[in-house]
Amino acid sequence: AAELEVRLESYTLVEKMLEGLTGQAAQEEVGLAILDRIRRKIPVQTLVLFWRQDNETAGVLSLTPLCWRTPLEDRLKASALLQVHEPVVERALRLQRMEQGLPADNQLDRIFSEETETWALPMRNRGILYLGHTKKFEIDAKTKHFLQVISNHSVVALESAQFYQRLQRSLQREATSASRSEA
Repeated sequence: AAELEVRLESYTLVEKMLEGLTGQAAQEEVGLAILDRIRRKIPVQTLVLFWRQDNETAGVLSLTPLCWRTPLEDRLKASALLQVHEPVVERALRLQRMEQGLPADNQLDRIFSEETETWALPMRNRGILYLGHTKKFEIDAKTKHFLQVISNHSVVALESAQFYQRLQRSLQREATSASRSEA
């Protein structure tokens, strides 16, 4: 019964996100809806959705923050310049499974070095969902299942939003080109 409840909740969320694509919804907006849904269920300080674009090759360097909910936004935005990273994100990407941060991960060259409790969950080799907090929080079997289901279903919504954005840009270029040709 609990699994059906999580699946229904996930399907409902994906359906709402896909409905939003008929308007001006951007991939980032879909991602923020996902993060907000997770935050209502899991009390964490930081949520980041790292995403790989279609034309990028595999590897952690190709992952970029798509959207986030964190009080440490400035550090996240400066992460490439500061050459900082999150080891748990790299492990989850490499192993393609949910990973918990290790004590050895608590280095100064991390994006969120203040956060001692961290988790990362792969999203079908397209991205990574990062959860972090300065206080300890547990992810039990039910919560882990919720994250895995929402992660899998969110990939569909994010890819649809990405496709929609590309289509919109293409149509705008064609309209601009056509109006220049007429002039």
